[in-house]
Amino acid sequence: MDEKQALIWERFTDSCRIYLGEKKLLAKMEERRLDDLAHPEKVKERIRRRRGYFHKDILEDEELRKFMEDDTAETERVLNAMVESIGERQRDILYAMYVEGKSQEEAGQQFGLTRRQVQYGEKKWIRYLFEDGILNEAVYETGKTEDLPE
Repeated sequence: MDEKQALIWERFTDSCRIYLGEKKLLAKMEERRLDDLAHPEKVKERIRRRRGYFHKDILEDEELRKFMEDDTAETERVLNAMVESIGERQRDILYAMYVEGKSQEEAGQQFGLTRRQVQYGEKKWIRYLFEDGILNEAVYETGKTEDLPE
């Protein structure tokens, strides 16, 4: 894995680690938005308690929501594209390790493999993801390729 691939892989795995948390937070934000629409008096009360600072909170929530939606969408795109490149079972093993936070040994037990088989497979599958272009086009955090090494 070269330096650029290592950076892309690091960014992807960072997104995987926070993926489930972002999904839960997005669901809570949507629930609150729907509650606000159904009960505008609650919104007015929050604005009154915060002495008018609620507008800033809404803008910051929108920026955060947009970032999390983009990040989870890109993570899902890569996870779905993995099936075409390495297969569903292999994707599920990487999902268990990088999204669910399981060790190689735990993932191996879940899928009837040894830790060594998972370790060997992981390296091979990551190489295939780059060779097939699944991760080459993925851009994390900044959304720009300028900060990636040539």
